[in-house]
Amino acid sequence: MSTQVMQRIILIILAVTMVGCAATAETTTTSNTSYEAESFGPDELRKKGLAIMPIQSDQGVEGFRRPFGNEINKTARSTLSNAEVITWEESQQKINDAGLVEDYREAIRSYEETSILNQEAVQKIGGTVEKRYLLVVTLAPPQRESEYMGAGVTYEKKSVSAYGKVWDAAEGDIIWEGVATTEVTTGDFLQAEGTTQDRAQKTAEALMRRVMGMNPL
Repeated sequence: MSTQVMQRIILIILAVTMVGCAATAETTTTSNTSYEAESFGPDELRKKGLAIMPIQSDQGVEGFRRPFGNEINKTARSTLSNAEVITWEESQQKINDAGLVEDYREAIRSYEETSILNQEAVQKIGGTVEKRYLLVVTLAPPQRESEYMGAGVTYEKKSVSAYGKVWDAAEGDIIWEGVATTEVTTGDFLQAEGTTQDRAQKTAEALMRRVMGMNPL
């Protein structure tokens, strides 16, 4: 048997072995606070509670938005101990019943365009949900980025990010802002554990923990 043929056989055996032993890719979750007012902190939320606003997202991610919002509810209740938490579904219903859907939409839109929060709209919403602190969350669409590493090997990074702001309905201002991201890098010999929905839920938990000054689990 020639040396060249032997080398090919060895390469085939190695390839089969590597495919059969594909590793589980590590999923990482990170979070950080980009702004926090001096007057605000976890103790304020524990004393006065929190209203979670309807989750903002682009079209096509409804399958992630609801489980994401439910995880925000769950983590808020566990980290805020005995403080009252108004869930996003309850806030949504109260805003609808009070006819403030357009006020809520306009408050978000005007801030995105001018970086100025509509104080009157925020105060109305705070009065409707009966909470001073309002958590406004935007769930970004899941992202995929591919990178060719050479030798026929391609890696793909999959991530889910969410951005949060806490509105102070009494002052009509933003007093906290932060972000959380969960990502995994997969490839020919790296298999992702969990689904995009799982990553969205991890991101939700990490974002709410960050609001409370806590690191991701």
